[in-house]
Amino acid sequence: MAEGKSDWEDRFWSFVQKEEGEGGCWWWTRHLDTGGYGIFHANGRYHQAHRIAFALLRGTVSPSKFLLHQCDVKWQPGEIGYRRCVNPNHLVEGEARRNALEREAKGRGYHGPRRLGPIIKKPQPRKAWEERFWLR
Repeated sequence: MAEGKSDWEDRFWSFVQKEEGEGGCWWWTRHLDTGGYGIFHANGRYHQAHRIAFALLRGTVSPSKFLLHQCDVKWQPGEIGYRRCVNPNHLVEGEARRNALEREAKGRGYHGPRRLGPIIKKPQPRKAWEERFWLR
C-alpha cells in the first residue's frame, strides 16, 4: 500500500473497470444500490462509488451537493449505465434544481413514456387499522 493511502483505496480501485482511450467511462463492477448507483463499504458505512472516486481524485464534495453525470453511455443493453460510471471527469458538482432539470432534459425522469416498469406499483388494499387512523 502506498504511503498516505487508506487501507480500502486499493480494494476500491480493484472494482473499477476503465474503458480504453482518453475520456472513456470508468465502470463500477460491484454492488449497486436500488437506484442503480455503485456502492462501496468503507470506514464502517456504505458510500456511493462515484462520490468516493470524485473525492479521491478531485477533492471532497459537500453532502448538500449532487454529482451530476455528464455521460449517457450504457453499461449493458437495457441498463441505466451512466449511474455505474465513476470517472471524475464525467461528474460535475451541482445543486438539486440543476440535477432535476438535467435529469428531465435527458429523459431520465420518472414521468412519461420512459418511466421504468418496476417502479410502477399497483395500489394495495388498505388494512382495517390504516383506514381507522387515516380516514378520520
